[in-house]
Amino acid sequence: MERFADQRRRGAMAAFLAALLPLLLLSSTTASAAPTRESHLRCSPVEAEPYGTINCVIHVRDSFLEPTMNFNPAQFTVVTRASNNAAVVTMSEMARGTDITTVVFSLTASTGTDLSIRVFLRDTAAVSTGTAVAEIRGSGIAVSILSWPASYMGALTCDATSPGLSLRGSTLCRAPLYDANNAASVLHSSDVIFSEANVLGSFSFVSGTRELVFLFTAPASIPVVVSTFALKARIRRQDIAANPSCVQSIQVPLLYPEAMALAAHTGVRCATETRPITCSVTAADAQGPVAFNPSQFRIRIERLMGGDSTSSGASPRYWLDTTHTLALTVRRSETRPWVGVLQWEPKIRDSIFEARLRVLASADGAEITGSGSSLSPNAADAAGSPFPFTNGVVPNSQSVTLRGCRTSVIASGNTTVCFIDLANNVAGDPAYYIISTAHQSSSVTNLTYVDNDELLHCRSLWFTYRSPASLAVRVDDYISVAIYTDFERTPSSLVTAMNVPYRLNVFPVTSGSGHDASLGSSVISIVVAGLFFYGGVLVSGVYLIVRRSRKAARIRLERALKARRADMEMAKRSGGNGAGGVDAMGGAPTFMGAAATDVTLTSAGISAGTAQAEGSLNRSNSAVVHMAPPSVTAGGQSGMDVDGAASNRNTTPPPMAPTAVVSNAAVVQERFHSESD
Repeated sequence: MERFADQRRRGAMAAFLAALLPLLLLSSTTASAAPTRESHLRCSPVEAEPYGTINCVIHVRDSFLEPTMNFNPAQFTVVTRASNNAAVVTMSEMARGTDITTVVFSLTASTGTDLSIRVFLRDTAAVSTGTAVAEIRGSGIAVSILSWPASYMGALTCDATSPGLSLRGSTLCRAPLYDANNAASVLHSSDVIFSEANVLGSFSFVSGTRELVFLFTAPASIPVVVSTFALKARIRRQDIAANPSCVQSIQVPLLYPEAMALAAHTGVRCATETRPITCSVTAADAQGPVAFNPSQFRIRIERLMGGDSTSSGASPRYWLDTTHTLALTVRRSETRPWVGVLQWEPKIRDSIFEARLRVLASADGAEITGSGSSLSPNAADAAGSPFPFTNGVVPNSQSVTLRGCRTSVIASGNTTVCFIDLANNVAGDPAYYIISTAHQSSSVTNLTYVDNDELLHCRSLWFTYRSPASLAVRVDDYISVAIYTDFERTPSSLVTAMNVPYRLNVFPVTSGSGHDASLGSSVISIVVAGLFFYGGVLVSGVYLIVRRSRKAARIRLERALKARRADMEMAKRSGGNGAGGVDAMGGAPTFMGAAATDVTLTSAGISAGTAQAEGSLNRSNSAVVHMAPPSVTAGGQSGMDVDGAASNRNTTPPPMAPTAVVSNAAVVQERFHSESD
C-alpha cells in the first residue's frame, strides 16, 4: 500500500510539474513581449503652418528591441509645451497603427509657436514600485509652427540674376518671410501677387513656408525692346506706404538663346533713304528670336549685268557677285542682341547701277558651309531677301559744283584741265553728267573720276577743254554742266550744277600749232630793252658817285694846303726865325712835341696830314697852334715816304716850333666851289 501511495504521489508531482512548466513558459513569454522605454517617437513635419497637422508615430519595442503588439495605446502619455501662451494646441486620440506595432496621434496649433512633444510609458509590470513611468526614445521633439500670413519679405533673389535669363528659360526666385515679430512666417499662393513690368513671362508658386519660392518662365518672344525682366512680388492686404517691405522686386538680364537661326523665321529689312544703306536682320528659330551670330549667315551683294531687257537682240541679263567691291560691315546690335546690322558703301563711287542684297541662312538647322559657288545646299534666302536697291547716290544740283579750270585765259587751239567737285557722297558716274560749251568749235573730252583730289582733298571729275581754233579776234567761251537727278536719266530730271556757266577768255594765235612766235619775239625785245635801260641808269649812277667823291677829296686837299700855308705865314710873322715865341697872353714860350707831319700834294690824293690840316681851320680865334717849320729834305730832318706817310730820316729831333695865337681875321677865308655848287 505504501508503495502504491508513493507511486501515486510521484505521479501527482510529475503531473503538477508538467502543468506548471507551460504556465511558467507562457508567463515568461508574456513578460518579454511587453512595451518598454526602448520604444521610439517620430513626428513630421518639423515645420507647419497654423492649424497644420503634425503626425506623430510611436514605434513600440520590447526589451529585446523587437516590435511588439502586446501593448495598450493608453499606456503612452503625450505631454506638449508651447513657447507662445496664446497658441492653442489640439491633440487627437492615440490609436494603434495599421501595422499593429505602432501608436499614432496628431497635433495642431492655432498660431505661430515652438512646440515640444514628450511621450511617457506607464510600465504596469513593475513589482516593487507598482506602476512606473519612463520617457521613451525620441521624446522631446521640437516642432515649429510658423505664423500666417507673413507681414514682411526680405530681399528677392533669383538663380539667373548674374548670367541672365534667356528666352524660353526659367529661373527660381526666393524671398524670406517674416511676421510682425520678425519671426519666420508663411504665405499661401493666394496671399501673394506676382507681376512683370512689361507683362512678360509667367509665374508659378512653389512654396511659402519660411520663404517665398516661385518659378518665373521667360516668354518665347517679346513684343517690346527690353534688356531685363523686372520681376515683382507683393503680399496682399498690405499697405505699401505703411509697410514698404511687403513688396520686393528684382531685375533679371534678358538673354537670347545661342541657337541656329532658320531662314524661314529670319527677316531682313533695309532703309535706303540714308547713306550708307543700313539693313537689319532679325534672327529667329521656330520658337522665337535667337542671338544674332554673323557666322551663321552668308551676305552677298550682286550687280545686274548685261544689256537692256527692253531692247531686242540685247545680251541676257544676269547677276554678278560684287561684294568685294563694297566696304561691308556686319555686327550685332548693342541694344537688340537678336538683330544684326548690315552697312555697306562702294569703295569707289564712280558708278550707279542696279543691285540686290541677299541674306542666306540655314534652312534645316544645320550649319552653312562653303562660300560663293561652293555654298552648301541647305543655305536659303531669309524672309525679305533678295532686297533690290540702287548702288550709288544719284547726283543733285546742290552737291555738284564746277570749280573751274587750271587757267581762265587760253590761246586758240590749246587745251586745259577743268574740275567738277562732288559732295554728299554723290556718285561720279560720267553717264549722269552732260558738259557743254557755248562756242561751237570748242570741245570737252576725257571725263575722268578722281577719288581724292590732292588740292582740295575731295572727290571730283576731271575733263579736258579744247579751245576753238583759227580765231581772228578774242572771244569768250562758257562751260555748262547739267546732271540727271533720277536713276532712269529722263530729260525732265536735268538740272544745272553750281557755279555755271564758267567763262574762259580765248585769244587768237597766228601759229596753227597753238604757239604765237611774234608774241614770243616781242616779249624778248621788251626784256632786252629793259635790261639796256636799267643797266645804263645803273652805270651812270655809279659814274656820278665816283666822280663826285673824287672831286670832294680834291677840294678837301686844296683847303688843307691853303690852311697849311696860312699857318706857316703866321708862324713866320710871330717868331721871326721860328725858334720860339710867346702866346698871346704874354706867357712863357710854348714848345711843340717831336715833329709835325709834312704834307706833299700828289695826284693820287691827300696825305696822312690832311686831317690835321683841316682841323686847324675849325679852331677858334684864340686857339693855340703848334707849328713845326717846313720840312727840308736837304737838311735831312724829315720828309715824305713814297706812299705819302710822314717819316723821320734823321735821328736828330727838329727844333721846337714857336707858338702863336691865330686869328680867323688874319687868314683870308676862301671858298672852293665844286661844279655841283
